[in-house]
Amino acid sequence: MKYVTNIKNKMYFEEQKYKMEPIKGPLEKEVIQVYPDIERQEWMGMGGALTQSSNTNYLKLTSEKQKELLDCYFSIEGLNYDYIRLPIGSCDFSPISYSYVNKKDGSDFSLEKDEEFLFPMLYQVRDYKQLTYLSVPWSPPSIWKRKKKLYQGDSLKKEYYSNYARYLIRYIQEMKERGIDIAYMSMQNEPFACQTWESCEWTIEEQKEFIQDYFIPELSHHKLETKILLWDHNKEDLYRITKELYNNQEEVAGVCFHWYSGGHFEQLSLIHEKYPNLLLVESEMCCGYSSYSEEEWSKDASYYLKEIMNNINHGMNLWFDWNLLLDYYGGPNHKNNYCKSPIILNEEGNDYIKTPIYYFLKHLSVIPTPSKVVFTSSFTDDLLCVAMKNDDNLYVVIYNQGSEAKKYHLVFDRQFIDDELEEHSVVTYIL
Repeated sequence: MKYVTNIKNKMYFEEQKYKMEPIKGPLEKEVIQVYPDIERQEWMGMGGALTQSSNTNYLKLTSEKQKELLDCYFSIEGLNYDYIRLPIGSCDFSPISYSYVNKKDGSDFSLEKDEEFLFPMLYQVRDYKQLTYLSVPWSPPSIWKRKKKLYQGDSLKKEYYSNYARYLIRYIQEMKERGIDIAYMSMQNEPFACQTWESCEWTIEEQKEFIQDYFIPELSHHKLETKILLWDHNKEDLYRITKELYNNQEEVAGVCFHWYSGGHFEQLSLIHEKYPNLLLVESEMCCGYSSYSEEEWSKDASYYLKEIMNNINHGMNLWFDWNLLLDYYGGPNHKNNYCKSPIILNEEGNDYIKTPIYYFLKHLSVIPTPSKVVFTSSFTDDLLCVAMKNDDNLYVVIYNQGSEAKKYHLVFDRQFIDDELEEHSVVTYIL
């Protein structure tokens, strides 16, 4: 079976049949080759961020529509997400800004604001399916920062490193009491960024000291199984940063990164080669807001697919989108930093729209997890290809990123499929 999406022709994950034939003679041109016996990294799957904005929009839907939305993201028939990214405290995609403490000694720790702005949707997601959670702060509490600001970067005073480590531990414990086990945590979203919204700047040396001398000892003391993901920012210098932050700590499971400074796929290959036991996790990506139109948003869908497929071919294990659900205007966002999500509310706010981004992601979602990425080669850069195997099946995703239709022979195990793919279309084969 194969599935095809061509937004221009109003074809959305359409099921089609293919014909497979044995190779009887020379087959040299227009070949996409797949080698199922050459295994690469494990593919763990996909997830998205449940932000305060996602929760706000979710609560606008009827209970029936809420259930449909959860099916769209978490069911096997939907995107089959197995992972959720959670903000620790508020982020830019939040109606208001808040932390869990306001006193210097941290004695007033409370998740009360999360109960209002995050947990209503989160509890329903928790009850829908067994998921794996990654949490990350956008800022420490302002009371512990030099300029006492959640915004515009600022930095954590060293005298409060111990307080902050205990703050993060308390968060893990409180979430566990609510039935949400935090499997992974990164120490800071975008630690080099000074943003107009919640942010905090950390040097590499500060990150290393905090992780090694404060946070890891607290994890060990409380016998918590949460693993650390390093970095959580862009890729342009990811290998050097990994080399400086990672010291073979058993508490560190991997490195997470964003896409906002370009592809830099070779950085992933280098890390995968030098540190094969570290997970490579794209923890956030999104495209900037534009008024909804299927044609315009299909361009962003192509950015998604090219980024994810190239990352997979260079060693990525796990991918997270940004917001699960935004409104028709790309928010709410208390700093006007609007963007896109695979599913958005309609203009009236009483229903949802599955955008082209959603349908492009669906081509990867049919691959069971965990799967093994296998080696592929293509005769042209226009046809981007990813292949994985799971049990007895081989899954091949091909995206035509060129400006015209392309014919090709998909070859594996001395068999081939003779096919053609329209421009800016994607196909998934289940072989």
